[in-house]
Parts: sequence; structure tokens; C-alpha cells
Amino acid sequence: MTGFAILPRPLRVRPAFVRNCILGSIVCFLGGAAIAIGGPIWQLGEAKRIVAEQELWKTGAAASDVEVSGRETSHNFLLNSYHLDVAFADTAGAPHKTTVEFDTLFASVDQQSLVDARYDPKQPDRVALSWAVDMVGSRWASVAFLGLGSLALGLLFAWLGRMALRRLADARQVGSSFEEIDVPLVRVIEMKQYGRSTGQMRYQFQVVRTDGKTKTLEASFNRKKKQEPIFVDPERTRMLAVRTTHAPDRPIVLRNDFHPFDVSETDRAASLARLERRRGQDPTK
Repeated sequence: MTGFAILPRPLRVRPAFVRNCILGSIVCFLGGAAIAIGGPIWQLGEAKRIVAEQELWKTGAAASDVEVSGRETSHNFLLNSYHLDVAFADTAGAPHKTTVEFDTLFASVDQQSLVDARYDPKQPDRVALSWAVDMVGSRWASVAFLGLGSLALGLLFAWLGRMALRRLADARQVGSSFEEIDVPLVRVIEMKQYGRSTGQMRYQFQVVRTDGKTKTLEASFNRKKKQEPIFVDPERTRMLAVRTTHAPDRPIVLRNDFHPFDVSETDRAASLARLERRRGQDPTK
């Protein structure tokens, strides 16, 4: 069912939608830039520390009475973080205490193995711990993983910011020149967190692209806020959407309060009445 006239013209975008898209894109761009830049800088510092510890292990003085305590934190059995308190005595027998921190990827320290330490006689707080030196390969893997992961996450945030601006641009293009269509509902996905429903529902639907191929898109609504699409058939299998020549492959599915467009209560009631009359007609028209 296409080419029907249910909605008022022109359709104006809600100011709140404009504000949220712009603010969301700014947050995504700034957050993405901070992550993409800050992550590699952070891991560059870790890389320098690995090199310095390896050099200290070769040239440092051997410590005695080495004692290690602290904690190991596992992140999904993928990344292990160590925060260790190290106590030792230098060659003159003077006691020292310092902290050693490092991360490993896909490996963990054998805490039953003997632990040794070497220190810088000029700066006794600089210590190379055998546990950390033995895990050098896994530590380099952690540096690469976290550094590249930060870049990837930053790019993801930038993409989300771009998508927010594109949604706004698509909605603004609607205006008075748009086509009302219905799109077939393919699947409804209930979003859950820790086994509990978040209330967010994803309505997947199909559209035919300009090249004739079919692609699946989705629209999200919050069931707890009583949000849902506007269905054009009694069976609730087809949803009301609008599209423009600017973005024919990206129709906008309207929410039951006509979001993202600002439609008055009077126009909403009139539109829904026209929709009800349309439902009573031959659905193949």
C-alpha cells in the first residue's frame, strides 16, 4: 500500500528531536576523539615502560628478600590487570617498597613461581619484577589490543555521531515533499540486559532499494513508555513510514505520537481517523 494520504502537510521536525540529534552527535564526536587520541597515548606510555623494564632487568642491581602482594583483576578472562606491592632490600640491606602495575592479554602470571626483582641503584623505586618481565609478550599484545581497540571505539563513536546527523538531515528533508508508504514488519526484538527486559523494542522491516535489492532496517521504540509504530493494518504487520527522493532507501517509521515530527493533537486525530477509514478499504489498493 503506497501513495496514500494520511498525514498532514507540511511535516515539521520536533525541536526536541533536533536538539537531541545535535547534542548526541557532539557528544559522540568529542567522546570518540578523546578515546581515539587518549587510548593510544596511554598505551604509548605503557610501551615505554615495558622497554624501560627490560633494560633495567639487564642492567639493574639484584634485589634480595623480595616480597610481593596485591591483586589480579580479570576482565572477561581476556585481559588481566595486576597491581602489585613490592618490598625488597637493596645490596646494602636497606628496605624499599614500591608498586608495579601491568596488563597481560590471553595469559596470567604463574603466582606459584619464584619472584625476583632488579632495581636502579640511583632510583630504588624503579623496579623490574620477574613476573612482569616473563610476561613481556603478553604485555605487548595488551598494548596493541588496547591501543587499536581505542581507535576502533573512537571510530565507532564518530560513526554514531554521523548517523545522528544523518537522521536529522533525513527528517528535515521530509517537509511537504514526501511519500507515505507502509513497510512490512519482519521481526520484533526485545532488548534485554542481564536477563531483564529494558523496555526497548527493535522493529525490523524491509525496504526495496533503488537498485532493486532488499535490505533490512530497524526502528527502536520503548514499550515501557507505551511507544510503538503506527500500524496500517489490523494484523499489525505493516508500519506507516515516510520517505523522500533525498533518501528513498531510508524511510522513517513514525512512532505512535508521530515522532520525530511535530504534529498537533487535532492533526493527529484527523490522521488516525483517515488511517482507520483506509484500514476498512481493500488493503491491496
